[in-house]
Amino acid sequence: PTNSMRGAAALGGVSDGLVVDVGGTTADFGALVSGYPRQANAAVEVGGVRTLFQLPDVLSIGLGGGSRIHVNPLGLGPDSVGQRLSTEALAFGGSVPTLTDAAIAAGLLNIDGTSRPDLPNADEILAHAATMIVGGADRMKLSSEEVPLIAVGGGAFAVSDTMQGISEVVRPDYGDTANAIGAALAEVSGGVDRVFQGMGHDAAVAEAIRIATEDAVTSGADPSLVEVIEVEDLPIAYLPGDARRVRARVVGPLK
Repeated sequence: PTNSMRGAAALGGVSDGLVVDVGGTTADFGALVSGYPRQANAAVEVGGVRTLFQLPDVLSIGLGGGSRIHVNPLGLGPDSVGQRLSTEALAFGGSVPTLTDAAIAAGLLNIDGTSRPDLPNADEILAHAATMIVGGADRMKLSSEEVPLIAVGGGAFAVSDTMQGISEVVRPDYGDTANAIGAALAEVSGGVDRVFQGMGHDAAVAEAIRIATEDAVTSGADPSLVEVIEVEDLPIAYLPGDARRVRARVVGPLK
């Protein structure tokens, strides 16, 4: 997801907003701050294990191009044909109705070598998918203010052009390759999250940036091109000595 967010920011020309990468099985949501993924402030679960690693704030829902269509009641996913889409989906001669089938049946998507499936409720299915996307985007927002949303990935057709709480839906060219582009643009980062005592705001922030920069340079970043992308200063009232927790992140290209 991190690569997709960086790639989406580069392709879409948006530095602050939301990103949704809709693949074959899941739709992954993230937020951009100054062109970089927003970091999670709470413990992140990986495979059901709570961790304290610094990880991007990502939300995944079971919706993708290969998501199975369910009826009575109408639903999509989380089960998916995944990489078997080209053999199991109705449009490819298979027997499993998927979200991609609904898009082809509604005339929203045209894929060479496919036939239009008989899905009378295709529009209803697509509307249901759009509602799921709106819900995911809303959960990633930190305020009621409208923000742009960059839609990438092979299943981006599931994202509606107009969404409540979204100022603009950006569909960049080559959006289905956002993940690869993000990987190619990867930079070296350095960070610090530490409590400082006995120094004021300016001194604590400067020291945090110095430590983060040293971390990035040690990892291979070019010291002349390192830039600060995030600084957060949180005074701690219950500790003596003008205590404050400072978080800082810097990035830079490989030397």
